[in-house]
Amino acid sequence: MHLSLQYYIDVRAIHWVDVLNRLGYHPKKRGKALVIRCVFHKETTASLTLYRGGRFVCHGCGKDGDVFDFVLYRMGGDSRKAIRFIAKKFGIIPNKAKES
Repeated sequence: MHLSLQYYIDVRAIHWVDVLNRLGYHPKKRGKALVIRCVFHKETTASLTLYRGGRFVCHGCGKDGDVFDFVLYRMGGDSRKAIRFIAKKFGIIPNKAKES
């Protein structure tokens, strides 16, 4: 099934902090950025930094990316799986693309 472009636009419009909060991660403000303890390795001090443009980087293990990469790293799979997972969390219903 091909999903509509609007579906992807709607999912991408969700603010990444809202996604993290919905997943149970609650970023704290540090300077101009937000931080959480990295979920990809064990640590006691928050080293995963979330930047304004929707990117993250862990200064401990080096993982980086956007919110979809974050979900992919946590779940495994591909980008479609991450997009569908986020959409489901926010009640966005997939719709089929119209064939041309």
